Amino acid sequence: MSISTSGNTAIMTEDCLPCKYQRRRCPAYCLLDPYFPHGHEQQLKNMHKLFGSGMVNVTKLVRTLEDPSKKDIAIRTIMVQSDMRAKDPVGGCYRVIQELQHQIECKQAELDQIYVPSLFVEPKMSIVCKCKR
Repeated sequence: MSISTSGNTAIMTEDCLPCKYQRRRCPAYCLLDPYFPHGHEQQLKNMHKLFGSGMVNVTKLVRTLEDPSKKDIAIRTIMVQSDMRAKDPVGGCYRVIQELQHQIECKQAELDQIYVPSLFVEPKMSIVCKCKR
């Protein structure tokens, strides 16, 4: 819990999950707060295990980006990578990408088998050209 005082009133705010995990006071401008709501402890642990050193590496990486949309994409990508690495310690995201590419190749081969023979089959109905020559 962080206590911030403004005038005569004290406002109690709950620390974000990354700050709570590191046992430090959560600043008002905390970079990781929107991405780790309470209840997502496992995602945070996965990220900590993969990138280490108390989220410092992640925050340094994200702070180098200037565009806020790129920061958002970077943090979400880091979260996905760490979750995939936790599920598959050897392959991680790379194995998932390989599997998806294999599925695309299989579906493309199916489409080729369906489409190519239909080019050589004579149409049963004659098509009348309605264009003016």
